[in-house]
Amino acid sequence: MNFRAFLVLSAAASVSLGLAGLASNAAFAQNPPTQPGQSDPATRERNLQAAKSKYLSIMSTERVNITERIPINFPLPAYNSNVTRTSFINTTKGSPTATAGIITKDAPEAVFKWYQEKLRNAGWSSMAASPKLMEKLGKLGKVYMLDATKDTQAVKLSCTLDPATQGTTVSITWVKNR
Repeated sequence: MNFRAFLVLSAAASVSLGLAGLASNAAFAQNPPTQPGQSDPATRERNLQAAKSKYLSIMSTERVNITERIPINFPLPAYNSNVTRTSFINTTKGSPTATAGIITKDAPEAVFKWYQEKLRNAGWSSMAASPKLMEKLGKLGKVYMLDATKDTQAVKLSCTLDPATQGTTVSITWVKNR
């Protein structure tokens, strides 16, 4: 996968992760609760669907699929502890590539170690960024990154601290080399 395609997939995955939150906020803004903690369910659902449709139409192309669920056949297991949101984007034509996004309440270091163990146990060769580089990149918070390969597959994984929630945003970009 070339660098431009990687950036497009990563940006699309980030937008996709924010989709549910944006759509929910749009629905709430258009129809605030009539009483604290309550809203008209039918109107809220219509607004949510309209917002999702708007954002998905912006991100949709003929060659890309965007969903909120990570498929079970994704080459790496999806972290599943304290997960609040997921997203998945993959190519449908050309070179096979995919990006999975996960937001969890767990700490970046714990999530990163979990992935390192899963990759090692599944026979992937991986190389993590040096602590010095991660510290330099993570001036605003903790950042953990690694590259891994197995057969004709490659993965780029990053776990970053979400300063607002103190949780972790995980990004996994997978590519199959021919």
